Amino acid sequence: MKRRFSVVFMVLIVMAMLTSTAFAAPALTNKSVTLYSVQYQEGGMVLLFHTIGLTKEDLKNNSFYAHSNTYNMSCNFKDDSTDVRCVLPKKLAQFEGEGFHVVLAGFGFYGTFPTNTYCPDGEKPWVNFSVYIDGELAWDSGEAMLQEWNYVLANGLFDYWAQYGITYEMTGQFCSPDSYDFLSGPA
Repeated sequence: MKRRFSVVFMVLIVMAMLTSTAFAAPALTNKSVTLYSVQYQEGGMVLLFHTIGLTKEDLKNNSFYAHSNTYNMSCNFKDDSTDVRCVLPKKLAQFEGEGFHVVLAGFGFYGTFPTNTYCPDGEKPWVNFSVYIDGELAWDSGEAMLQEWNYVLANGLFDYWAQYGITYEMTGQFCSPDSYDFLSGPA
């Protein structure tokens, strides 16, 4: 009798566990999260997610793990959309090329820290570039602020000049103060 009671009790426990798992599963089916960008910005490292069905309360369920530590992550919806922007501390820029694990609203993702475009306070990211005319190297020591490079790129100016045979290639990045003397280097 005791043995039969134990078997029945164990069967009930297993059924309860399976039932609670089955009933919990549909709650996640109407939610979706996709990590689509990892980048450095002035405020720190930024993760961007496409989401479906998340609430502000879901955004509190987050964690970020890297280099054997957990880090605080602040997440908010971006511009009245369903996209989510999560910000992490600037100090994570030192882990370029290493792996991380992030969880947002119960959805987990693995990634790699991108190339460090973060610069210390008082400095900005700059780029080195080369200029080609009709495929021939014309100048290989151009320098511009990354912000200016991105402006030219976003406004289609590289495409405009390319129709006249003038093309640009980014060859490197560095940090420097806002003012930069092209003849002698950083001011």
